[in-house]
Amino acid sequence: MPHSLRPLTRRLASGFASLALALGAGCAASLLDSPAAAQFGGFSAMSEAFSPDLLQRDIVVFHENLALEEWQRPVIEVLLADYVEAFSIGSELVREQMSQVRVDGASSSEVIRRLMAPVNQWIKDKEALRVELLESIRMQLGQEQLERWPAFERALRREKSLGSGVLSGESTNLFLIVKGLPLDRDAVRAVQPALAEYEVLLDNALQRREAAMKAQQDAISRAMIEMDHSAGLAAMEQITQARVIVRQAQDQGATIIAEALPEDVRAEFVRRWRENAYPKIFRAPALRRTFEVARSLPDLTSEQRAGIDRIEADYITKLDALNLQMLDTLRLEEPREFKRKAEAAQNRQPGRPVERIPDALAQFDPIRDSYEQEARLALEALLNPEQVAMLPSAGKGTSGRDRQRDLGDRADPKAGDGRRPNLDRGGAAGRGDGSGDRRPARNVAD
Repeated sequence: MPHSLRPLTRRLASGFASLALALGAGCAASLLDSPAAAQFGGFSAMSEAFSPDLLQRDIVVFHENLALEEWQRPVIEVLLADYVEAFSIGSELVREQMSQVRVDGASSSEVIRRLMAPVNQWIKDKEALRVELLESIRMQLGQEQLERWPAFERALRREKSLGSGVLSGESTNLFLIVKGLPLDRDAVRAVQPALAEYEVLLDNALQRREAAMKAQQDAISRAMIEMDHSAGLAAMEQITQARVIVRQAQDQGATIIAEALPEDVRAEFVRRWRENAYPKIFRAPALRRTFEVARSLPDLTSEQRAGIDRIEADYITKLDALNLQMLDTLRLEEPREFKRKAEAAQNRQPGRPVERIPDALAQFDPIRDSYEQEARLALEALLNPEQVAMLPSAGKGTSGRDRQRDLGDRADPKAGDGRRPNLDRGGAAGRGDGSGDRRPARNVAD
């Protein structure tokens, strides 16, 4: 007989009902829509307070990682259904409590304190629900399945929390990228140790991020109640640093995996990882189509063909170097943007919009545009007027990054364009998560 979560549901319902009566009638704006929550709440456990940790569809994760027996699946489905019901009842009662908070004559800080009280308690009760559910499921498992439990927990953590990243590269799932590669059986076996290393590396970072969010919850709550922006920013920065550690784990994992892949698919993996993790930087070169058309022009001489290859190789080499500079800048500046935005919101003058924070990558647009112009002029000088007339339009009046988006195509990593799929040039050289991994990040070349 499966262990039921219904007694806990009844306890939660009773407690919430009593507190709601004590607060009395009235109305208040939702805490989650307040400016303070917008600044700091999204960085803490509050952002996930009204989202269940598990859903009934997560039975797939249990089945795949624990090899459930036929009789176990319906039992676990019942436990998940009980959990979802308990969560739904609890979260709705919290919302009801919040809507009944009195605001007459109370200061903003006092209103937020009253609203925060049920939310903070619910965060604890929600965690108790999750722990009780997982313990109930463990009671249904055999010895071999219990031995798989740590790997299952890592898989579940990735499934449930990987997508909650806010930094570039923080939410990338390298398992899916590897799964999409054309690998034979030998290559699949060869990459397994690297994937196992990445799995542990990432899981350690995800646990640190989760711990940081929980550890800063009280500090953020106090900052919201007391309108203490400095304390809120300090707590937010602690969580941001934990997010940076997740991104570092992702970057190092990508390097480890790339080194374990066969050379004929390594560049494809790197391309897919970069485009997924850092789409602001790694896109198809704006002149990719121009060079394709140039090579298809009629009556090209051997000297012109060699010149086209030379001009494109020079253009790509410069873009690669620029992209790495942009990557270094993004890794450095992106975590700081949250603080700048919070400070801008704090300093906003009544009746005026929040100060716009400039894009840290915008400084590279003129350089990229100059590389495009230089390559195009060199190409036009190589061709005769009739051939030049057949090239795609230069797209004047549109920035380089906009023109890249307009192309809508991705570079072909097998096109022989002379690019080296260097994962990094030192920006992710350390995990920074204190987990004791002595393996340094390395550059990967074709």
